[in-house]
Amino acid sequence: MMQEQLVALRQAVEDRYGQAITSPSDFAGLCDQVALVLGEQISVSTVKRVWGYVTGYATIRVSTLNILSRYAGCRDWRDFCDTLSSPDVSSFPTGDVVALSTLRVGDCVEVTWSPGRRIVAQNLGQGRMRVIESQRSKLAVGTTFSCTGFVNGERLVLTQVETAGSNHSLTYVCGKRGGITARILPVTDPAQDAR
Repeated sequence: MMQEQLVALRQAVEDRYGQAITSPSDFAGLCDQVALVLGEQISVSTVKRVWGYVTGYATIRVSTLNILSRYAGCRDWRDFCDTLSSPDVSSFPTGDVVALSTLRVGDCVEVTWSPGRRIVAQNLGQGRMRVIESQRSKLAVGTTFSCTGFVNGERLVLTQVETAGSNHSLTYVCGKRGGITARILPVTDPAQDAR
């Protein structure tokens, strides 16, 4: 196994998890998240070996790499390695962009994606938003999250997703197939309506 591939896997897992994994509580949280997302168990000590947090182990089982690769969004370890050798498909977005930095506190963005999912999120400031309407989405009203913005036609990755009753933050992806559509909702000014 090449060290570059292992480093790339750790980074992909951290990206999905939404933060760097550096402490015992991070490793435990990741194991809980893998179990929640995949329904598969992976031990804290195994994950510590993958991250080099503990030493003395020369090999890492392929079954472990398969689980972490699935968590990172690939079919298995081989598929993950294949994606690393694929030509770069990065590009500048061609769809309309709604940057979070352009929104005022209180502004709302409607986000829709297939099949029939819709949320309305209100800007809380400091890169955080709260879901105030939800239709056919796992993002319930009251859920808060971080993101940098919304790009029409691309998938939307939300980090630090916090729901009621959850002990830790999650990462959530909207519009995996076909991307999202986002638009800023017009703000109704009660003072203007009264005139």
